[in-house]
Amino acid sequence: MAPQGPITAVHAGGTPPTIRRDDSGGYLELDGTHPEGGAGLRFNHPVDGEASRIFEALVRPAAGAAGGYDWAALISSNDASLKGGNFELRLTKTGQPMIAARNDQNFYQQVGAPVAVTASPDRSLHIAGVYDINDHALYLYLDGELVDALPGFTASACPCEPQRTIGISNSSFGSSFTGLIDAVAESTYTGQFTPADFVLIDAEGPAPSLPAEADRQVELVLPPDVRDLPKAPGTRHVVYHPPDDQAMTYHHGAIVLPFKGRLVVAWQATLRDEHTPPYVGLVSVSDDLTLANWSEPLEIGAPGNDAYLEYIGRRYNHPEGKSYLVNVAPRQMHATEDRLYLWCLAWTSEVGPEYGQASKDWASRIFWTEDGDNWHEIPPEELDTLENEKGLGSLRSAGSNHQFTRLRDGRLMAYNLTDTGLWCPTTEDPTGLTGWGGGRIDSSDCADVGEPGGWQDRDGVLHGTARWGQRIWHSYSTDGGQTWTKLTQQMKFPDCPGNKDFGMLPNGDVFYVGNPVPGSRMELVLGLSHDGWTFDRNYLVRWEPHEQKWPARYKGDAGYQYPDAAEHDGKLYVAYSVARDFIEVTAIDLDSLPDSPANE
Repeated sequence: MAPQGPITAVHAGGTPPTIRRDDSGGYLELDGTHPEGGAGLRFNHPVDGEASRIFEALVRPAAGAAGGYDWAALISSNDASLKGGNFELRLTKTGQPMIAARNDQNFYQQVGAPVAVTASPDRSLHIAGVYDINDHALYLYLDGELVDALPGFTASACPCEPQRTIGISNSSFGSSFTGLIDAVAESTYTGQFTPADFVLIDAEGPAPSLPAEADRQVELVLPPDVRDLPKAPGTRHVVYHPPDDQAMTYHHGAIVLPFKGRLVVAWQATLRDEHTPPYVGLVSVSDDLTLANWSEPLEIGAPGNDAYLEYIGRRYNHPEGKSYLVNVAPRQMHATEDRLYLWCLAWTSEVGPEYGQASKDWASRIFWTEDGDNWHEIPPEELDTLENEKGLGSLRSAGSNHQFTRLRDGRLMAYNLTDTGLWCPTTEDPTGLTGWGGGRIDSSDCADVGEPGGWQDRDGVLHGTARWGQRIWHSYSTDGGQTWTKLTQQMKFPDCPGNKDFGMLPNGDVFYVGNPVPGSRMELVLGLSHDGWTFDRNYLVRWEPHEQKWPARYKGDAGYQYPDAAEHDGKLYVAYSVARDFIEVTAIDLDSLPDSPANE
């Protein structure tokens, strides 16, 4: 896309911008060291209509390339009336590439490379930023490699003079660049974008191929009647059962995790069903791993609900005179050596209208404990900073009743959803609170992506799954999560449909826990796979008939529902809801599992 109209050279003291040529071609030489400001180029370049865009720059920065600010602008755009039109490609004073764009709160959000780059006078760095208007995301690339991403970014328009600048910011000479710029480019595009689509091409060589379509499928090997499977040896333990119909009688979405010699179970509860708010996040902890005694459920959000309600009111400009309920639903648990973190969906719902029609405003919450008994909340304002500046991003809005997967290289992998589908990002932060990136998956063939999950197999392949219909959907990555195959339906892996859980055992086998009978959640099955692809050793975990004790309109039917599992010392602990009436755990002794006929 070419400039429209003249290009103006501008400078505030010091050396003006200079075009030079040598044997390698031409370049723009800029000096941003003058105390009164630096130099650059300015021109007009209007864009009609909102568009996804790509900025690229080939640069050879000098030492301390940034001017009076901590960063220097390489390319800066202002399209006053367009969302995403206020966008800058930057280089920090310490040599880290960065993109910045104005968000819907009218301030710049920044996405930066985690490490500084080393400049060379003989080699240009290729720095690129992508703003994808379809997925509401920012991507940062260095020499063609994705180095950071910000999902869930919503851009705003900017009341600024429409213009483009190179080497300086639109608004300030204090952010001037020092060094050589070999080339800059701006592009717009339409259609679906995935991070792997951005590749650098040798003009004289063949174009690289796009990510391969999935050439393998996962499989769950079952007999014609699932009830013919052998029964897993296990003990049943009730975590919480309502005493009567005056108590909360809707209990669902259990998450389980061993922590410091105890078992922690969290879940959501309401008075009657999915339309009787408020949703309450509950946590119960066993005295020990015999699971004989459990603590009285703790309402995890109660101490901070008033402060959260005030925060949401400010964030969403709640009108005076209306009343709102605070809702909390546990979604994800993760433990370090010292702390256990609990991610919860959280939102307010307007009092008065029927719940399905009530207005709702969302901002998730994160809690932590060092002993399982005393819980603390990360203030929502601190989560705003982690979300907007430290790479927590959309992971603040947690996934679907799972733990993070700890990969063999030490990273964590999470499972979540974006506006366009399945998202399996990774981070090197052991707490999971910062640094998430990558893992965006083309989910365009799946009409309603839900209940994300996944695992890593013994060969290091990363797997992601989603729910829609009576077969699971699956994607995989063979390069550590940099690129993923397209999400595809797995014709040999049935689903009820519902939530399910996967994970790797200490011996390298992968486990599955779920309800594989289409249309029923009465049979809860454990599946084991040696290679992470074919689950051919399968067992019944729960199968006993029962009826729902407290039926309600928006409560579903009987069944052993939405399981989550975690291994510790040779036992697999499976938590689930029974008919959404109460919460239970089955402890399975893995060494005592019989041989499955499916493996013969």
